[in-house]
Amino acid sequence: MPKLNTFCLHLAKPDVAEFDALLTDNARSLLRSGNAARSESAEFGDGAVLYTFRGFPQTPKWVHLLQGSFTVPEKLFSQSPCAIVLFKKAASLFALTFSYGHVYIEDAQTEADFGLKVAVNAVSDEKLRGVERSNIGAAIRDAAQAAGQRDFQSFGFDDALDLIRKVSGRAADDEFASMVTGARSLRFSKKIELAEVPAAAEMALALFRSRAYQSTAFGIIDFLSPVLDPAVESELDQELVGAIRDGSDEFEIAIPAIMPDSIGSFRFEHAGINQFHADLSVALYASELGDRLPSLSADDLKKHIVAAYSIDESKPPQRWSVRNALVGSIVRDGERYALNEGSWYRISTAFKESADRKFTELCGRRDTKLRPLKKIYTGTGRKQKVAYQSEESYNEEIAAETDYLLMDQKLIQVDDVPGSRIELCDLLDIKRRRFIHIKKSSRQSSILSHFFKQGSNSARMMRQYPRFKENAIRTVKRHHGSAAATDFEDALAKRWTVDFQIADFPRPDGTNNIPFFSKLTLREEARAIEAMNYNVEINFIKLTAAT
Repeated sequence: MPKLNTFCLHLAKPDVAEFDALLTDNARSLLRSGNAARSESAEFGDGAVLYTFRGFPQTPKWVHLLQGSFTVPEKLFSQSPCAIVLFKKAASLFALTFSYGHVYIEDAQTEADFGLKVAVNAVSDEKLRGVERSNIGAAIRDAAQAAGQRDFQSFGFDDALDLIRKVSGRAADDEFASMVTGARSLRFSKKIELAEVPAAAEMALALFRSRAYQSTAFGIIDFLSPVLDPAVESELDQELVGAIRDGSDEFEIAIPAIMPDSIGSFRFEHAGINQFHADLSVALYASELGDRLPSLSADDLKKHIVAAYSIDESKPPQRWSVRNALVGSIVRDGERYALNEGSWYRISTAFKESADRKFTELCGRRDTKLRPLKKIYTGTGRKQKVAYQSEESYNEEIAAETDYLLMDQKLIQVDDVPGSRIELCDLLDIKRRRFIHIKKSSRQSSILSHFFKQGSNSARMMRQYPRFKENAIRTVKRHHGSAAATDFEDALAKRWTVDFQIADFPRPDGTNNIPFFSKLTLREEARAIEAMNYNVEINFIKLTAAT
């Protein structure tokens, strides 16, 4: 009987007909120069070609480290050869890679989700060994490996924002394989010889085309999936450029990082634009490009820079490409795609409609007591910078102007409750029973997702931990007096509202909005908050123009 072997398999796109078309330019160059070899076989699958790459002799890095303390023999080289077998089977073209042979495969010519689709159909969602995922809202990617077999929910998925990147586990059908790992490529282990791989590839092709996974926990991969195909990504980038040229309100600019309050002004750089602004928008970008807008290209979006300048001029500015700062969505071939922090995602229509519906449901009335943030000007002439005041100073001023109590920076601690050193809210409205949370911008998914989770966490602490509630009342008493604390305690007997207030200027159509991925977080956190007998609202503090 054959021993257990492990193989790595890729599937070419249907329009790839020739073997060499699946190779990178570098691989073809190595073939022409004689540094790689090509050998055909009519006996493997329905025809195959073996490509072997000799690798290049090079001195390992550890040799230089050792030479500082030891006499090391000369001519210590490492050389890593690799190979690719391209073969046809069932009218499809496959690549079987050995060692680092995958680097010579042109990703744009392969099915980006081949391995993942095969794995979710081949592996039971109750017998997983490992899952790699990324969370869009928190911009976190991680991998979890179980000591034994675990069901899907044991890996702690947030079905709204977690993307499955890789799955591994024992195959449900031993006829197909023993262990399976799938992402772009498929890695499978089976007691077969090389000549039997084409038959296994044909079984994998059937699993790739199957939709059986949709009736399992793996069905969530259809809600939201990353665009991994470079060709599709390029086409979407062209659609993006067209949207900006046409003045579409589908996209906005959001700084792809957590911005400290010390950030004051912004501007576009490497685009022939010098003026500073308190905030940035796509409309402002298009306006400042002027007569250069019609010639805007996808490459320009990567070259043009969004720069964030600190109030402290001794600190260097932070910079990102305009492409990585854009957020929004478009419809292409009947499907909706969203751009977030430099990556495209395909969104299920039902998934998007659900998030949009919940967002609309939660939008409340504008609070007239929450006036716009003030603008602060520094410098003169072309070097004049303008910024909106900080959240901290805004909260302090609103508390002084209204009957709202300032709770910003008033951390509440419960010694035996992990993670309890948190703010109750930014402003406390006892009369209308509202925990008001303030955020300065509505265009960055990771910031808003964290913002919504903070509000949800403080609401949960109030409901689930009596000592936290007691300490919250004591905090109100310490900072605002006994009468306010008594009113607060009495009011807690009734239903309260968690009110998320976001300061931002309206979109070009006059409405306020937040990125799609933030809507997903809002939907999930709002459901959790409502389940604890709170009301939830999201409202907007209208800002004046960014300039």
